[in-house]
Order: sequence, then structure tokens, then C-alpha cells
Amino acid sequence: MFTDEKEVERYVRQLIKDSITVDYPHVYALDYRTIGDIVVCRDDNDPELFFMEIKLFKESNGRIGVGGKGGSGIQPEVIGKAPKCLEQHLLWVLADGMKAEPTFVLATTRELRNYIVGGEIGRKQNNIQLRIFDEMPQLNAGALLQRLCTWLSP
Repeated sequence: MFTDEKEVERYVRQLIKDSITVDYPHVYALDYRTIGDIVVCRDDNDPELFFMEIKLFKESNGRIGVGGKGGSGIQPEVIGKAPKCLEQHLLWVLADGMKAEPTFVLATTRELRNYIVGGEIGRKQNNIQLRIFDEMPQLNAGALLQRLCTWLSP
């Protein structure tokens, strides 16, 4: 179904716009990236920002990479340093590109750390172990929407 992470990002952005922002106009995804692939604002009496990192497993890659070569990039830094605000305000959306229908795993950074190849972030190409798709709940589009609504609601 998906050929690259940009397609997954567009899919999740549209899902938020069509199914969450419609009911909760104070919850919306920004058009431009900062720390995450998707930034969602909740502008109510208790305003907050939420961040999502989008990852796609494709057989052609054989892995789910995190950051750049040599351990560079914001993703390895967030996983390694574990900033408290991002521990609760950053969610990883992993899509399994091998399935005909969209299938997702949602993981906090704390949960994701358990699936980093080698057990830690290092000065190397860091990857997420594929067993994450076997050990964590796989969600269809409806379940993904439900979990996002729960996570983003006050």
C-alpha cells in the first residue's frame, strides 16, 4: 500500500485532518516539520503540542532505520537522551509496508528503546528490530484513529 514514509505521513496527516480536527478544531497538525514528522497542536484551555515520528518497513530496505549514518539526527538524540516532555508527547507510528491493508504499531519512545538493534543508540546506523510488529499490537486504520484520539484528547 505505501511505497515510502512520505506516503504514510500524508495518510496520517489526512486522517487527523478529516477525522480529528473536524470534531476538535483546536487539535490540528502543522504543515511543516520540526522535531517530528507530524506536529499536532491542541489549542484549548490546556494547550499542548504533540509530535509523531513516522516509520515505514519495506522489504526492499529490510530494516526500519532511525536517524542517519553514524548515529546522526534528531531521532537518535531523542531516543538516547530521553527528554521528559517528549517521553509523553512523542509517539512513533510504524507502518508495515508488507501488508495489503494499512497496519500500524504505535510506540512511545520508552517502548521503542526496547527494539533498538544492539540495545542502544550508537555512532552507527541505528535500526528498529522488526520483532516490534510481532510483539506490539498491530492496529488497522480504525484502531489507529481511536488510539490517536485518546492520546490527543485532554
